[in-house]
Amino acid sequence: MRVFTIIFISIMIFCGAASADTVYFKDGGKLEGFIKEETEDKVVVDMGFGTMSIRKDEIERIERATPEDIERLEKDRLRHDIETGDWIPEGYEAMHILYERATENKNALKNIRRSHAALRRELSRKERKVSKLLRQLKEKGLELKRTDLKKDVQKYNEIVAQTNSLNADLHKESADIKKLYEEEKAMNKKIQKSASKYRNDFRFFKEALNKSRNKLSEKEATSDELYYLETMDDEAGDMERDFKRDVALYTPEGNQVVVDALLDNTTLARLVVDTGASIVLISSDVAARLGLRYEDIDTEIGITLADGSTTVAKPIVLNSVKVGEAEVTNVQAAILDKGFVGGNDGLLGMSFLNNFIMSIDTAGNQLILEKVL
Repeated sequence: MRVFTIIFISIMIFCGAASADTVYFKDGGKLEGFIKEETEDKVVVDMGFGTMSIRKDEIERIERATPEDIERLEKDRLRHDIETGDWIPEGYEAMHILYERATENKNALKNIRRSHAALRRELSRKERKVSKLLRQLKEKGLELKRTDLKKDVQKYNEIVAQTNSLNADLHKESADIKKLYEEEKAMNKKIQKSASKYRNDFRFFKEALNKSRNKLSEKEATSDELYYLETMDDEAGDMERDFKRDVALYTPEGNQVVVDALLDNTTLARLVVDTGASIVLISSDVAARLGLRYEDIDTEIGITLADGSTTVAKPIVLNSVKVGEAEVTNVQAAILDKGFVGGNDGLLGMSFLNNFIMSIDTAGNQLILEKVL
């Protein structure tokens, strides 16, 4: 028996409820496409990627698409050709290049964000491992204190060896975490650059599209040109939804920008906007208001402050951070067991800010946060 089933891929992916012509063979196979020619002896089917000639004596029956189905399928195929750049009306080449650039930058930003999410997952895994090692070291320390060296030298030495091994693992994991934080800092810059590039190229594309619309009236345009512009309008609309602009008031304190941030939808904190901080930092007082005790968290990470000094902090994840109407969930943060300059509650770092293109309006004391993707 001959099994013969070919799907008209280039159309069927986009056709929705519409159907192509379907040729059913006597041996049980079928072929979907457009019947372009039919004689007494044969049927010629256009499959989108080529044509096939079929003898009539091989065919059991033919189910024909309605004219409406064919029109929809042709439009879907044309739309696909437009989006892939396989068909561009004459005179629209420059605008289409801008569309392709915006699309490429959108995809590049998505890829960077995926890489950043993977890096954050790895950081979280490493931090959990460090927490486990610290607990094990604490247990070994207590066990060592309970062990009498004179009575059980072998057990004492075993505990010392296990402690040394745990310390070696802790040193390695801590070094890995430090390296990952450096990678994240570099990735934050890439995210900001990529988001700005996508936004700017989208604006160039949208301006070119509007100019094309203004120059062209429906009477002057062909139906294909109008469909092309309709498709580009749809693409621009999809991109438009990738951007959201929020504005929050800030308090100037010297050279610092201080905002009110709502943490976990429960606790207000005055945070200094700091693009040099890789994560959000809060004081132990704010942590206590959130129900977190500094001393209950085992893991420690090294933090470099704005004045160049270094200290340790306890890493946490905030359920949400909200500044004005701009909100980010699952924000990497850390608790610092000391106060901040000026009596503020912490720093609004890049674990929040890298979700936005940030600008500052000093005349109106406004922090402008534009979310991209």
